[in-house]
Amino acid sequence: MTSTLPLIVVSSGEPAGIGPDLVLALGSRAFAARLAVLGDPALLATRARALGSSVRLQECANPAAVGPHQPGHLRMLHVPLRAPVRAGQLDTANAAYVLDMLSRGTELCTAGTAAAIVTAPVQKSVISNSGVKFSGHTEFLAELTGAAQPVMLLAGKSLRVALATTHLPLRAVADALDVATLMNIIRITHDDLRRWFRIAKPRVLVLGMNPHAGESGTLGTEELTLIEPAVRALAAEGLNVIGPVSADTAFTPESLARCDVVVAMYHDQGLPVLKALSFGEIVNVTLGLPIVRTSPDHGTAFDIAGQGCADPSSLIAALLFVVAPLPVYYDRYFIHESIFVAATFGLIVAGWRAWQRRSGGQAVLAGACAALMLASKETAVLHFFALAVAALVFWSWNLRRRYPGALWQARAVLAAAVSFVLLSVLLFTWFGSNWKALAALLQAVPNFLARAHGEGHEESFWYYLRLVTGGWSGGMIFILACIGLFQIVRKRSPSPYGFLAFYVLCIAAIYSLIPYKTPWLALNFWLPITLFAGLAFESLWRMPVMYPALRRPIRATCILVGTVAVALIVHDTRLRVFVSPADETNPYVYAHTSEDLLGLPAEIERLAHQNGIAAPRIAVIASDPWPLPWYLRHYAEVGFWQPGQQPGKADFYITSTEAANQYDETLKGFRPQFFGVRPGVLTLLWSPAPR
Repeated sequence: MTSTLPLIVVSSGEPAGIGPDLVLALGSRAFAARLAVLGDPALLATRARALGSSVRLQECANPAAVGPHQPGHLRMLHVPLRAPVRAGQLDTANAAYVLDMLSRGTELCTAGTAAAIVTAPVQKSVISNSGVKFSGHTEFLAELTGAAQPVMLLAGKSLRVALATTHLPLRAVADALDVATLMNIIRITHDDLRRWFRIAKPRVLVLGMNPHAGESGTLGTEELTLIEPAVRALAAEGLNVIGPVSADTAFTPESLARCDVVVAMYHDQGLPVLKALSFGEIVNVTLGLPIVRTSPDHGTAFDIAGQGCADPSSLIAALLFVVAPLPVYYDRYFIHESIFVAATFGLIVAGWRAWQRRSGGQAVLAGACAALMLASKETAVLHFFALAVAALVFWSWNLRRRYPGALWQARAVLAAAVSFVLLSVLLFTWFGSNWKALAALLQAVPNFLARAHGEGHEESFWYYLRLVTGGWSGGMIFILACIGLFQIVRKRSPSPYGFLAFYVLCIAAIYSLIPYKTPWLALNFWLPITLFAGLAFESLWRMPVMYPALRRPIRATCILVGTVAVALIVHDTRLRVFVSPADETNPYVYAHTSEDLLGLPAEIERLAHQNGIAAPRIAVIASDPWPLPWYLRHYAEVGFWQPGQQPGKADFYITSTEAANQYDETLKGFRPQFFGVRPGVLTLLWSPAPR
């Protein structure tokens, strides 16, 4: 069984850097392979204790003893350290240790024992200062394997960049290339895209070396003497290659949509754009080798080595959203609002991915989420408007220079629109069974806009701010959220958090300006607030990176603040959701269903049984019957009429107090009972009088 799984060897990189941390993180993941870590087991055991990692280390005598990877375990092939290690402190004495790991892994791959080598980051200066000429993994592995022309390729989810030169001073770039060398680099890139990436006919875009691709020789001649001859010759061989293209326009979405890889002339020509788009998700692949070698795209990260610095903001937001009183209360009593919020953030996430990755599938998902929003509440139109405004402002504020002309993607918009229309029609017609319901959809939005001026639901501009900051827990979370929001704006964050900031500010302003206000609408702000609060807490937790001497007091303060915040949240949730959910002093209570109404269905069942009615027919006559449709949903024959309409014959009638006087003839022979619907509102249940 073991022999059927490939052996992947992983070098643990610079021992004082983040390489050991990354390798330990692999131990908790599942991989369909035999994973062998190259390094010193004592080093990883020490780092695991520092990080609080529970991964178990097992030293193997030889590669054949490495079994299938199991989460929670790491198998190691021993490579001894040359000197003691302290996280974050470099030591040239361990340069030989780093090279020993690379040599051992390469030997296993060239012998066919291992299928691939994955290399953790190394510090080039440490190796060079030890007296060994070393410019990077790519060149070192090429020397070990005898590869004549290695090519560095960095691949993100939406962009691949191959480098014609790697770690060279800028003034040496032109002298390092000639037509034959450049042709070989492009040919290797093309062939290995077919071989490793399974791209049948790779499309290669080659950048110019000079500004504006030389401007026909006025800004440099390398395009005329080097790049154009190489491109023409390769095109004559049948390769799909374009160039030279000016680097300042090559990375637009329209340009990238027409290629599978960009060949840059030097390191910092292509990689800044790639890392801006996909930092943290990039894989470094060395092409042109007889072996498979990959690595992460980042460096050794000495500042956070051994500190376990992960991004906990999403986890913190999830915790705050799950236990805080506002979402718990309205998830318990107003289910549709939670569905609406979930669909809204589904639209934001899917829409962001559709735009960033030019993904038709994500665009379809975004359209489906928008349809769910509209099916849940007619206020979806306000959110659509806020999202459009936020997209325009965010793009103009942050992304316009990075992606000129890239906001509008016709295919993605068309896919989302088709998905939105089709699912909306299916939902509103109950999957084609009631086509007349489309008329109700067309009336819903005008009806909402007509009610927006208040109709008895008027509240002040600051109403929602008071709700989200209510109680000790609300105030603390809101302060953290403001800190997180300030950081996003100050850093001009190009991430989804930046877009979310503009969206929540826009929708909060819209809801606050509209006189019609109900408390459950505040739930639309709470998830962004918790995300921003999570970002702020994460920043506080990471402060020891900047102030190492204050690490313990800062971390202790964070733990204390977190503990107090959770305790206050639990207290507020218990009080508002479980102890006094219908108390008038509870700020979340609003036209709340009376507990008296819970006895209405039970009374109908009792009276139906008493009168021998197996399937009762129920007629409800009221101008505003809510929430009776919910409590009567289990009955097969229930109808709803407005006062003045004739309901026909029924076994039970339910009327508002105002409507009862209009149906004296219909209600002859029926006996009324009063039930409270909500504070100040009564309804009457009319049942057959005893015979």
